[in-house]
Amino acid sequence: MSIPELFAAVLHAALDIDPPSARPERVGAAVKASHVCTAWRATCLATPTLWARQIGHLPDAVEEFFARSGEVQVDIRWNEKLDIWPNSLVIAPQRVRTLVWESEWTNDPGPVSILSGSLLYLTSLHLGGTILNHSPLSIKEAIALDLPRLRSLRLTHVTFAWQPPAYLYAPNLTTLHMSSFLVLTLDHLLGILRATPLLEELNIEYCGWAGAAALLESQQS
Repeated sequence: MSIPELFAAVLHAALDIDPPSARPERVGAAVKASHVCTAWRATCLATPTLWARQIGHLPDAVEEFFARSGEVQVDIRWNEKLDIWPNSLVIAPQRVRTLVWESEWTNDPGPVSILSGSLLYLTSLHLGGTILNHSPLSIKEAIALDLPRLRSLRLTHVTFAWQPPAYLYAPNLTTLHMSSFLVLTLDHLLGILRATPLLEELNIEYCGWAGAAALLESQQS
C-alpha cells in the first residue's frame, strides 16, 4: 500500500468517527484534513470516495462534494427541513449506493429524479416523512425495477400517490420497515414477502389496511 493509499484509508476511518453534520454544525474529518497543507489537500481531492460518502451531509457543499466524488458510487443523506435540493444537481440513479431522504412534506422532485431510473447498485433506502406525489408514475416504475443489491428499506411517514411496493423485487432484502400513512392490503403484503425471499426483519407500524373497516363491520354484524 502506497503512502497516499494509507493516508486515504486513515481518512476513511476518521470519517466514521468525525462525519460532517449540519446540526450540530461540523465539517468532518475530510474537510479538516484538506485544509492542513497543500500535500494533504491534494491527496484528499484525489480521493473521490471520501466525498462520495458525504453527499448532502452539508447542504451548502452538496454540489462541491458531488463534483469531487468523480464517478464512484455515492451515499446521499438529505434533510429538506434544512435545505431544498438544488435543481441544478442531477445524480444518475445507477451511481447511488445508499439514500436517506428526510422531510416533513414535499412536492420537490429531488427524490423522484433519483429514484426514477436504474437502481441496480442501491443497497439501502430510507425515505422519512416524504410525500412522493410529484410524479407518481415515475415512482411506480422505479419501485417496479429490479433492486438486486438492496438490503435495507425503511419507509417512515411516506405517502405515495399510488399503492405501496407490491411491485418491489429485492431478492437480497433482509430488513424492511414500514411506518405510518401507508395503505396496505393483504395482497400487497404477500407480494412483498414473495419478492423478498431473504427477508429477516419485517416491521409494520401504524399503517392503514385497505378494507379493514369493512372487514371489522362484517365481523360485528
